[in-house]
Amino acid sequence: MTEDPNPMNEVAMTLLFRRIGLSDAASQFLTTDQGISKLETLARLNETEVVMLCKITRKPGGQIEVAIPADGRRNATTHMVSNPGIPVAMLQEKNLRLAHFFLKYKKMTSRIITYDEVNIPSIEAFEDYKDTIADMIEATKEIPDIDKIPNLTHERIFEWFDEFREFLRPRIGKRSGRPLSYVVRKDLEVKNDSLDPAFGEDGSAYNTHGEEVEARAPIKRYDEGGTITTEDDRYFKSDNAEVWEFLWLRFKNGKYQAYIKPFLNKRDGRAAFTTLHHQLLGEQAIGNYAAAAELKLQTLNLNGTKTKNWNFERYLVEHKEQVSYFKRGITDPALEQVKGSLACQKGTTTFDDVVTAYRTYKQSFTGDKGTTRSINVSVISASTDN
Repeated sequence: MTEDPNPMNEVAMTLLFRRIGLSDAASQFLTTDQGISKLETLARLNETEVVMLCKITRKPGGQIEVAIPADGRRNATTHMVSNPGIPVAMLQEKNLRLAHFFLKYKKMTSRIITYDEVNIPSIEAFEDYKDTIADMIEATKEIPDIDKIPNLTHERIFEWFDEFREFLRPRIGKRSGRPLSYVVRKDLEVKNDSLDPAFGEDGSAYNTHGEEVEARAPIKRYDEGGTITTEDDRYFKSDNAEVWEFLWLRFKNGKYQAYIKPFLNKRDGRAAFTTLHHQLLGEQAIGNYAAAAELKLQTLNLNGTKTKNWNFERYLVEHKEQVSYFKRGITDPALEQVKGSLACQKGTTTFDDVVTAYRTYKQSFTGDKGTTRSINVSVISASTDN
C-alpha cells in the first residue's frame, strides 16, 4: 500500500473515522491520544490490537480534570474524577475492524490508497473476504501431516509444482494474512498499479481476491520512488519461512533433499522451490524428458490388434503427456476428414479440442462399434502448429 502524501494526516484520519461511523470524540481520541494519525499506522496493527483500541477508547483508565462552576458561595474550581471513556458501539467497532482489513488488503496487493477511499461502502465490500480468510486460518492453523503435502515422484514431476501451489492457496500466513501461494509465484515484481485493474473492476485479470493477492503481494520492499530493492518485504520473510517448513517436512528424508538443503539455515522456501523447479524442469531437464518421451512414443501403435489393457483411451493418455506427437500420430485414412478439418482451423487448438474432434467423429462412425477396422498409427516428431 502506498499512501498519498497529505500534509494534514491527522485531520484526514479524524474525518476517516467519522466517515465509518465513529463519534467526533472517539475519532479525535484515536487520532490524537492514540496516535493513529496515518493510514499506514492503522494498517500495521493486527486485529487484536484494533479490538484493544476500542476497549481503551471505552475505558482508558486514569483520571481527568473536571470543572466545578462557581455557585455564589465559592469560586469556580476543578477536581479529578475517573476517566469515563468514550462510547464505541458494536457496529462502530465492526466498521473499524473492516477498515483495518481493507487497508491491509490494499497493502498486501501493493495498491495506492487515499483517505477518501476508506468509506462504509468500500469496506463493507470486503466483509465476505475477511470472513473467508478467518475460516481459512482456522482450517489450516496446524502444520499438516506429511501425507497432506503433495508428494514428488519421478512419474509426477510436471504435476507436482502446480499441486504444491494449490496446497499453499488455502493456507494463510500467520503474520501476514496472505495466501502463501504468492511466495512461489514466478514473477518477483508486481505490475504497475494503474495498468493492472483490481478485482471487481472492468478489465481485471483476477477472478477472486485471492488471485489478486497471489499476483500482487510484495516479495521485496520498494523505495519511496517505487523502485524495487533487494530487501525482503517484512511479511514475506515470515511467509517464506512457513513455506520452507512444508518443503522441508516433505523432502528432508527423500532423494530430493539435496536440492533444497542449501537453504536450510535461511529457511528460504522461495529459493528452495525455485531451485527444485530449475533442477527438475529447467531447459536441460526438459530436453532429457523430451528425448526419453520421443523414444517411448516411437514404440507406441494402435493397429486394431486386440491387446489386454491397451485400447484407444490408453493411447490418448500416453499421448496427452506429449501432445506434439498426437496430431501426426494417427494415419488412419478413415480419420483423414477430421485431420483435414483441424488443419484448416485458425488460432491455437488445444489437445482436448483435438481429442474431442476425433472422439465425436468416432462415436458417430458405425465402423467404430465392434469392427476389426485397423487404426494405423505412426509416431513422427512434430510441432502442434501443424
